[in-house]
Amino acid sequence: MRKRLYRFTIYTILTIASPFIWMHRKYNKRKSDVKYSSIVEGFANAAFPSEVIEETAKKRAAICAQCPFAMYSATMSKVIVDNKTKEIRGMYCDVCGCNLTAKIRSRDFCPRGKW
Repeated sequence: MRKRLYRFTIYTILTIASPFIWMHRKYNKRKSDVKYSSIVEGFANAAFPSEVIEETAKKRAAICAQCPFAMYSATMSKVIVDNKTKEIRGMYCDVCGCNLTAKIRSRDFCPRGKW
């Protein structure tokens, strides 16, 4: 049941986000390296947390909080609220453009090789 709900959540997020992904790709001036499937996976892992993923996320969040490429966005801090990793709330990676709340919970790796 949990696996089916997890898949349904990923499918729903991708269906809702697909027009926004298209607009982002079309109108973004600089080339974006965002891997949307891994970001959706990260948000699904945030919605359905497991102990292993959350332990990994806390370690990655500590590393990302020290990184000079972690940028703050006031919009993201209001839209995406994560009380488990407060040190990276409202931040995104300036290298790849990914939201750090989702990035640290995905299977994807840091573009600079820090984790």
